[in-house]
Amino acid sequence: MFSILSRPTIVSYEEDQDSCMLNVYLKSRKCGFICISQKHVVFHLSCGWSKIGKGASDIKSVFLKYANNQMIIFRVYDNKEILVIKCDQIIYEKALYFLKNKQREMNVFI
Repeated sequence: MFSILSRPTIVSYEEDQDSCMLNVYLKSRKCGFICISQKHVVFHLSCGWSKIGKGASDIKSVFLKYANNQMIIFRVYDNKEILVIKCDQIIYEKALYFLKNKQREMNVFI
């Protein structure tokens, strides 16, 4: 069976009052996540041949951008890309809204 997911892709979004979880899939199998919590953005990806790895950044030091059907996570202080991953724009907008609200709660203006 052929899968339309040939690159790691964020395919779902879950949110509660403390965090939002972006689930990453490759070829219809879950292979990682990106979690935005009250203080950190954490990612853990192990998608077969494209072992991206894991990491965490303080919520104050990141911002999100959307381009070419991809969500891009940047570091604020040097504008460097931390992670670029295929994503639907609706999921991106929900994640951005959650991130901005948490940053606003911490009095961070990006």
